[in-house]
Amino acid sequence: MVGGAPPRCIRVSAQRILITGSAGLVGTGLLASRPPDAEVVAGIHRAAVDDRSTAGPVETVRVDLTDPDAVDAVVADVAPDLVLHAAYDKTRSGVVDASANVAAACQATDAAVIHLSSDVVFDGRADQNSEGDRPDPVSEYGTWKLEAEGAVRARVPDAAIVRTSLVASADPPDHVMRWLAEAVSEGREVVLFDDEIRAPILLADLASAIWAIAELPRADRGGVWHLVGPEALSRLAHGRIELGWLGRSDAPVTVGSAADLADPRPRRLVLTCERAERELSFAPRSLGTVSAHGPSS
Repeated sequence: MVGGAPPRCIRVSAQRILITGSAGLVGTGLLASRPPDAEVVAGIHRAAVDDRSTAGPVETVRVDLTDPDAVDAVVADVAPDLVLHAAYDKTRSGVVDASANVAAACQATDAAVIHLSSDVVFDGRADQNSEGDRPDPVSEYGTWKLEAEGAVRARVPDAAIVRTSLVASADPPDHVMRWLAEAVSEGREVVLFDDEIRAPILLADLASAIWAIAELPRADRGGVWHLVGPEALSRLAHGRIELGWLGRSDAPVTVGSAADLADPRPRRLVLTCERAERELSFAPRSLGTVSAHGPSS
């Protein structure tokens, strides 16, 4: 992973933990950094778990999270104490229905839930948003993510809701990295917005913080957590950092504007992480600091 693992060592009391979306970026990061005293089961759908990133053999179950009967059966069979719902999807069913199904299965078995959500539940008009601010999404995906939060809370009221931002990683490559690498190798134009601001977080730092939340007693971990990076970066600045990770800082970049897009998008999503800073001593690294040491250590 970019910059290597953060220095903090998280120990989770012996629990059986099911991670949904284990073949995805966040799932891969969670598997790679899983505590040695946690019994982890990797939930996948179509893609396979990357064996290079699992920190040793891991039990795997395959399930379509949009199928409520299948989810019920898997959760009942695995019998987890905790489900880390990290699955990513771009459809309403894959976001809302899948989350509702996971939460319903956890409700039936009294399993705890840590649910991964997004900064896009906010409208992007404020300078920054705290954990207590009222979400008001402007995009379709943001609406789905907020609906998913509600579906989880309705079924598991003490669920932990983790809102994060763009997740940055060179190994495994994140979505931005893959897109940039393909565009540069094929000689396609790279257009990056200078008027859309996010607070990207390094995968290793996000995974470490999620495991720290899992370490807390169930009664203390419920509610909203914001886990984002320490600096507000435009898509342009973020992309240039990742081009540096690729060794292609010299690649030509066209500066674009999110205002030219037909579909509405939040323009500034910067979250405060006061709860995580207070309760977890959360101190994520900046992308720029890590990129100075190269994409791996």
